[in-house]
Amino acid sequence: MPARIEPAGPEIADVSPRFSWAPVQGATHYTVRIESRVPEGRVLLSEETRTRETHARATRPLAAGSATVTVAVTAHCGEQASAERIERRRIDAALACPVDVSPVERMPGSALALRWASAPAASAYEVSVLSPVDGSLHGTRRSAEARTVLTGLPRGDWMVAVRPLCGAVRGAVAYLLVEAP
Repeated sequence: MPARIEPAGPEIADVSPRFSWAPVQGATHYTVRIESRVPEGRVLLSEETRTRETHARATRPLAAGSATVTVAVTAHCGEQASAERIERRRIDAALACPVDVSPVERMPGSALALRWASAPAASAYEVSVLSPVDGSLHGTRRSAEARTVLTGLPRGDWMVAVRPLCGAVRGAVAYLLVEAP
């Protein structure tokens, strides 16, 4: 039976990981089954392939957000097959776009100039202004930097939500309650 399947660990961020294993002595080829399901149970991908290599990758991404992936590898030595090595991983694409959850903060000199810790993989940030009373959206903008200046807000309290964007992946949100003069 093939040894542990890599990447190891219960959670991975890569939505198109390369699964690999140590070679099995005498194996002529391997059968690899990959199945990806969303948390609600719907199957996103189910495929089986035969390879002489000690690695395999699904033909398309295994998740858009999060999914549970089952990988099963069987070694074939001539006409004989080993027991299947079955392992599960949780893919969470948001892990690829981490953000320091330190709060968004006001910059000195301007009541509504904001900054936050940058996310290393972020290409931009989505900044949303929400009503703290009912959560209704007042407006959204993008910022290429880990800062922005909000203008034109009616006087009062507002909730600001900052979310890093890493390609098609949207990271975790950081919040700040601000007061518009």
